Amino acid sequence: MRRNVLIAIALVVPALSQWLVREIPVVTRTELLIYDWHSRALPPTALDPRLVLVGMDDESLSHLPLERPSYPLPRTMQAKVVTDLHEAGAKVIAFDAWFSRPIPSEDGAFAEAIEAAKPVLSAIEPSVQIVGGEEVYTLTPVAPLLRGHITLCSILAQPYFGRVRWILPFAVDNSTMERYPHLSVALAEGLGANVSQAPLGGSGEVLIRFAGSSGTIQPIPYYQVFDGSWKQSLGPNFFRGKAVLIGIFNPLVDRALTPVGEMQGVEVLGQAAQAMLQGNWIRPWSQTQNYVLKSVLCLLLVGAIWMLGLRRAFVFLIAEMILWIVAAHWMFIKTQVWADTFEPTFALLATLVVASAYETGRIRRVFHRFMPSWVAEDMLASSPGEAAVAQEMEATIVFCDVRNSTRLAETLPSQTVEELMRQYFTAGEEAAHQLGTELDKFVGDEIMLYFEDRRGLENQAVRALRWAFALQEACRRITESGLAGDIGFRVGVGICTGNVRIGTVGAKRRIQHTVMGDAVNTASRIQALTKEFNEPIVFSESTWDKVEEYVVGELIGEVPIRGKEHPIKLFKPIRMR
Repeated sequence: MRRNVLIAIALVVPALSQWLVREIPVVTRTELLIYDWHSRALPPTALDPRLVLVGMDDESLSHLPLERPSYPLPRTMQAKVVTDLHEAGAKVIAFDAWFSRPIPSEDGAFAEAIEAAKPVLSAIEPSVQIVGGEEVYTLTPVAPLLRGHITLCSILAQPYFGRVRWILPFAVDNSTMERYPHLSVALAEGLGANVSQAPLGGSGEVLIRFAGSSGTIQPIPYYQVFDGSWKQSLGPNFFRGKAVLIGIFNPLVDRALTPVGEMQGVEVLGQAAQAMLQGNWIRPWSQTQNYVLKSVLCLLLVGAIWMLGLRRAFVFLIAEMILWIVAAHWMFIKTQVWADTFEPTFALLATLVVASAYETGRIRRVFHRFMPSWVAEDMLASSPGEAAVAQEMEATIVFCDVRNSTRLAETLPSQTVEELMRQYFTAGEEAAHQLGTELDKFVGDEIMLYFEDRRGLENQAVRALRWAFALQEACRRITESGLAGDIGFRVGVGICTGNVRIGTVGAKRRIQHTVMGDAVNTASRIQALTKEFNEPIVFSESTWDKVEEYVVGELIGEVPIRGKEHPIKLFKPIRMR
């Protein structure tokens, strides 16, 4: 049973942890911060020379023939750049810019240049609305004169918990349901890359394998492309067969925070396109792989709990968590496979917590079966080094022993005797529970228990006598069942009330709950005398004083008790009043 429960915990908790990751932002945030740590440890990669960035920077404003040096630039100027790049042999031209607002005086010339240089890509302006708790995207079309000439692309690369880590290969306009490729995807495909092989995450995202930090891809200033001065420094065939991405390079505009630091938005697009051109992917593990890993780790942990116990299993947990973090980091660096790092450690910790709760409950249930529940709770609440403690109080002590137990054992099969004892002990346990106490201990076929005064219950001695009568009734039912054969099943009950010490006693390494005092010894002696008097229930004068109003009883006489200096009066009950 215990093994099956622990295995179930190891299989269920990892499944629940996948749901918890979505519901607890701090877990997702921590996982992404670890992803950023993995990414920063990746070595820089070589760039594909077929992708070129052209930067619309502040230096270009001072060199361009502008009446007012500011962005956006006139579309007639953009038309000249498109024409020059096309004549220089550029294979694909892309603008990380929006052309949504119509400018009739400029759009005609721009459209002609675009038509002649196709394919020319342009970012399409997105707007986001929250509908029903979800982000709904609508995309603003370009100016009417440009439609039909320019290829529109999405540039959605939303920061998640503050950083841009992935792109969506395409975006859908929720108003028209048209689908637009991502600008970096279209750039890579324009150079012949097979982007369909890109591994997708759970939401259809593609992780960006950054080639390096900001400045890894050095842009060519826009003014050099406009005035043709690039030919002297780069050579007349520099742009032939290449994809050109034109965008803003300004430290105050369009900045994005990434795992490898802050960079321009156009640099993010360029690095994403570089990774797609080279097929340099970061591959996320699937939910199935993630679950299998977590289940294996959690099964190892519950195995440690089974074999070593909770204390040593905690040390095993720490070692397992550290080893997995190191292994996941090594796998990311060597193979660029992203396996969840924090979530498995979170699942391991949750498994230990759940398993500990189960183990604690199991230990508590075991304790409750070996001693009264209140004693078990006191012992569980105390530390192992605490000294044994007992306190003095008045209690009614009860001893109950089976008559003819030797004859029963000699005459009946052992299985029958075992069943008799089970029914006898069960009857005693149920009667004690109904009367507000529990069995203290078994000594062979003898039961020992005690009653204390408790608020809301009858006095202790009356409850002790009710228990004794309940046992006699249980014995009658056992006899009538025929299980004990012709011998029958009878018990003798001895009861005494007095001051005793109740608590734990023992040595440094081992303690035991017990009841000590003259009343305990006397109750045991009285129980032995029930055989001599042939009475099922006998109790002391101290008990009679407490039950006289509730019980019809009869004096047996003053009887000498072994170990006591003076005889004591003993009584037998006839019936409860």
